[in-house]
Amino acid sequence: MMKDRELGFLRGLDVVTAIFLVVGGLTMGLGGIMGFEPVVTFLNSFGMISRVVSVIIGLCAIYEVSMWRAIPRRWCGIFSETPHGVMS
Repeated sequence: MMKDRELGFLRGLDVVTAIFLVVGGLTMGLGGIMGFEPVVTFLNSFGMISRVVSVIIGLCAIYEVSMWRAIPRRWCGIFSETPHGVMS
């Protein structure tokens, strides 16, 4: 059984990675539809920061893919009446 502190950390990591993926997806969508890529446009003057943001978004995608079964189990206890997603 996972400790509440570990569970809280992993849920926080899940939220952060989801936010990065949404931002990355919207950026790619804008780039594909309108030819405008906000991250590149705004961070281009910083050079390396734009590349780091892209790498972080890629790492978030790898995390989400590798945890695709564990993430719903971690969050199931929040949405049900029973603790830690144990169904009766």
